Amino acid sequence: MSISMKSSKSQMYSEIERLRALLDVRDAKIVLQAETIERCDDAITHLRDKVEDLTTQLQGRAQQTAARGDRATRMLITKRLAVTLKSTVRWNEANGFEYKVDGHWTVVPRNTLEFVTRALQA
Repeated sequence: MSISMKSSKSQMYSEIERLRALLDVRDAKIVLQAETIERCDDAITHLRDKVEDLTTQLQGRAQQTAARGDRATRMLITKRLAVTLKSTVRWNEANGFEYKVDGHWTVVPRNTLEFVTRALQA
């Protein structure tokens, strides 16, 4: 409904009340969306923390396996990585396992290392 100069006061008041009701509905939707976004942000933060914890655990496992000094275990992991990555693999004291990509040495991804070492840790 539109208001003009010829509208009565009751028509104007009813239009104002209608618009206020629409604003209340809009504000309620905005509050609900803000709460949903906040819950999602909390869930994302929780998941990021969990991923960080798991990554730290995985790095610890890889370091423990490497720190054992067990040459046979390291060689077995190197062989498995070489087959999995279809590339040359080496052990670097500073970076851990590395593989050759386009003539450059690159650190083996954590998920690949976990996949290869999973059977050894059982």
